[in-house]
Amino acid sequence: MATLFLREQDVEELLTPADALEAVEASFHRLARGVVDNRPRTRLPLDDGQYAVMACVDRELGYAGLKSYAWTGTGTPFVVLLFSLAPAGLAAVIEADKLGQLRTGAASGVAASYLAREGASSLGVIGCGWQAASQIACIRAAVPGIERVAVHCRTPERLAEFCRANDCEPAGSHHEAADHDIVVTATTSKDPVLRGEWFARRRPRMCSGCERPGPPRARQCGARARRVCLLRLA
Repeated sequence: MATLFLREQDVEELLTPADALEAVEASFHRLARGVVDNRPRTRLPLDDGQYAVMACVDRELGYAGLKSYAWTGTGTPFVVLLFSLAPAGLAAVIEADKLGQLRTGAASGVAASYLAREGASSLGVIGCGWQAASQIACIRAAVPGIERVAVHCRTPERLAEFCRANDCEPAGSHHEAADHDIVVTATTSKDPVLRGEWFARRRPRMCSGCERPGPPRARQCGARARRVCLLRLA
C-alpha cells in the first residue's frame, strides 16, 4: 500500500467547508450507531506547553487514526496518522492545522443546521483569530440563509483585516455580536465573553465555545441561550 502524504497546502486546496460538513455529520451518525471508538484527548506536559494525542477507530470505514500536536510557545504543529485495517497499513500522513480548523468549524455548522431557528439569517462571532474564519465558512455552507455576519474582537486593526478577508461587518461590542440568530465564540479567553442576560430579547439557538487546550470554560456561552453546543478547538 502506498502511503498518501498531504501538506497544509494540499489540505487547503482539496478540502472545502461542504466536504468537511458532510464528513463530520456522517461521523456523528457512525458514532451514534456504536461503530466508532473515540477516546478522549491525552495530554503530557511540556516545559512551555502541552503535547496531545487523540485516537479513534472507525470499524465501519475500516480505519484507525490519531491526531497529535505539540502546543508550545513557538508554535503548534499538528499531524494526523491514518491506518487502514484490512489490509493493515499506513494509509496517510496529513499535516493537520487546516484539517482541524475545518473539522471544528464543520461541527459548528452541523450544530447550526439542526439547532438554528427556522429562517435564521444572521451570524455573530466573538473572536477573529485562528478558528473564526472556518466557523464562518462552515456555518454559511450549512445555513444558506445567512445574509449578515458581524464580528467583534479586541484589536481594531485585526478586526478590520478579518472583516475584509471574510466578507463580514465589524460589531462594536461583544453584546452587539451576540444580538444575532446564531452566535459563535472563537476565543481563548479564560473569562466569560458572552453573557446569558444578553439573550433576553433575542436568544440564539446555537452557541459554540471554541478554545485552546486548557480547563473547560463553558461560561463563555451564556447559560440562558436556548440551545448550546460546546466545542473544543484543537
